[in-house]
Amino acid sequence: MRRLFLVAVKILVEYSARSSGMPERGPEARLSGDQRLMKTQFVVVTLLLVAAFGTPTHAADVQRGKALYETRCTSCHSIEYPGAGPAHKGLFGRKAGSAPGFGYSSALKDSKIVWSEETVDKWLSGPEAFIPGQKMWVAVADATERADIIAYLAQATRR
Repeated sequence: MRRLFLVAVKILVEYSARSSGMPERGPEARLSGDQRLMKTQFVVVTLLLVAAFGTPTHAADVQRGKALYETRCTSCHSIEYPGAGPAHKGLFGRKAGSAPGFGYSSALKDSKIVWSEETVDKWLSGPEAFIPGQKMWVAVADATERADIIAYLAQATRR
């Protein structure tokens, strides 16, 4: 992202130098001022679009997710057995508040949520904001940590 920004700045500086009356050289010398401006605008817009939409996202790390799950989640949850929180086995594709053996809040049972990577991400980022009246009070603020935990859960909770 920083590299793209620096390239865009370089292009703008070069355009500013050319439009300030400095002598022109190379193929750019044949372009009119309007053509040069349009080319510069096209390049800058393209770079900004690549920066906004083409930046690779974090590749979730299952092993790191396992370590995070073990340190942040296992005081209440396990994959196989309910504790202070429900078991996570078979989590993805299951309706929220429906795992057997756990006493869910009515807010969670009455929700229409079906667990997917997207809904688990929203849940972990702020359970009370996602489903007001639920019982879980722990959130995972860091998006990378959430992605890693979700990657681990996706692998570990298959039925």
